Amino acid sequence: MIAAYTGAQVRDAEAPFLARGEGPALMRRAAHGLALACAERLRARRGRVAGARVVVLTGTGNNGGDGLWAGAELARRGASVLAVAVGDRLHPEGAAALAAAGGRVLPLADAPEGEGPARVLAADLVLDAVLGTGARGGLRGAAADLARAVLERWPERDARWSWPATSPPGSRPTRAPSPDRCSPRT
Repeated sequence: MIAAYTGAQVRDAEAPFLARGEGPALMRRAAHGLALACAERLRARRGRVAGARVVVLTGTGNNGGDGLWAGAELARRGASVLAVAVGDRLHPEGAAALAAAGGRVLPLADAPEGEGPARVLAADLVLDAVLGTGARGGLRGAAADLARAVLERWPERDARWSWPATSPPGSRPTRAPSPDRCSPRT
């Protein structure tokens, strides 16, 4: 069994840091831990981080910021990082860090039909930074459409991993979820 924390537990743990105005530092620490875990996974799978294709599925909030900062660290280690933006905006500081490190952004709304799923399926590692601790319900809209399109074509025997950006220290990545985990489009 994999231990997990609820959104409420994570919010409670973060509250003292946020109350002291340490939110940006907390985000950078979380992103650093995520990047280290991802680098370890990439080295185990492919022997190195440099040259790896990493896709960060990026939402509009702080979880998206965590993913963008982690993507920036991986890009500085030589990975080719693409943030697939599923919303109409990105966490500004995280997006700036990714751009400064050489990462790229694909706004899903502007992408040609099928490009988002194709980029995800071609990745060596996918970071899930769409929904954070404040989310209610499953994926909706463009994020749900992207997940469905990817999962319909995800090879059963494939060993790629999706790693949620809100994973606490010591957690493990998960295989791609089933398509029924996406909420119906509303």
